[in-house]
Amino acid sequence: MTVPKIVTVVQTECQTCGCAPCPTPLFCATCTQADKQEKPLDDHTKLLRKLLADNVSLERAQREIILRRGRRCP
Repeated sequence: MTVPKIVTVVQTECQTCGCAPCPTPLFCATCTQADKQEKPLDDHTKLLRKLLADNVSLERAQREIILRRGRRCP
């Protein structure tokens, strides 16, 4: 007599979209691959992201961008 094997399937959530099961596995796999190929940020992009913070006024952001370009501020 053979004993039937019991297979347990555990559905874990998708690491990209968080759904279980993932409704778009090909899209999520493509996104994961693209994220791995992402280039490191350059200094200018880091500055711009810093200036997007909620505590930075428009005037301060404008001043820092102008000064970085080597121009005088009004």
